[in-house]
Amino acid sequence: MAVHFEHAGHGEPVLLIQGTGVAGCAWAPQVEGLRDSFELAWFDNPGVGKSPGPPGDMQHMVAAALEVLDALGWGAAHVAGHSLGGLVAQRLVLDHPDRVRSLALLNTLAQGRATLSFSPAAMWHQLRMLVGTHASRRRAFFEFVSTQAPTEANIAALEAVFGRSLAALPPAARDQVRTLIGADYRSELGSVKVPAVVIGATHDQPAPIEQSRLLAEGLGCPLHVFDGGHALPVERADEVNAVLREFWLG
Repeated sequence: MAVHFEHAGHGEPVLLIQGTGVAGCAWAPQVEGLRDSFELAWFDNPGVGKSPGPPGDMQHMVAAALEVLDALGWGAAHVAGHSLGGLVAQRLVLDHPDRVRSLALLNTLAQGRATLSFSPAAMWHQLRMLVGTHASRRRAFFEFVSTQAPTEANIAALEAVFGRSLAALPPAARDQVRTLIGADYRSELGSVKVPAVVIGATHDQPAPIEQSRLLAEGLGCPLHVFDGGHALPVERADEVNAVLREFWLG
C-alpha cells in the first residue's frame, strides 16, 4: 500500500490516526508536546497527503494503520484517533486487539451518520464549504471546525498545522465521508478490554458531544470535555496533551 508515515520521540509507542481529508502532519501539536515521553508515529491515510489512494473502505483504512505498525516493528502500540481516525481506531482494536495497548478517541463518533445534519443552517454551511470563492470556502471550513474568531491569523495558524489551504479538501475526502457515515460499532464496544479514554468538545459540529458520551458509556471509560470545536487537539493542545500524557503513563 506504501503508506507515508513519520515518527519521532522516545518511549512507549503511540500510533496517531488522523481524520477526514487531513494529513498526519496535523498531529504536530501532539508530537511536539509529547515526544519527550513517547515514540509517536503519524501517517497519511490512503488518498490523502503523500499516501496513494483511493482510500477504500474501513478495512482498507485499518490495513494502512497495521502497515505502519509492521513497518516500525511495533507488535502493539497505544492508539489515538481523531474524527474518522477515531472510527478507524475502534475498528482496529475490535479486529486486532493484540495490536492495541490502549485506545484514545478524540472528537469522534459512536454513530458515523451523526456527523450529518439536515437543519437549514447546517446545510447552508456545508454548501458554503463547497461553492463560492476560495476565501469564502476557506472561512466556511474554519468556522465548521473551530470556535475561534475567523480572523486571517487564526485561519492561517490552522492551515500551518494542516499543511494546506482549508479550502483545498482532497478529493478522497468524499469517499472517506461515505465510509465514516456507514460506521457504527456501538454493539461491539463492550468487548474492548484495553484501557480507553474519550476526549470531546462542547461545540464540535462534525462530532457532537453526545457522541463522545455514547463512546465513553460503551467503553466504560473516562470522558474529558473541553470548551471548543472539532479542531480541539490543535487549539487546546496543552490541555489535550496533558490528558493523553497522564493516560499513557498510567
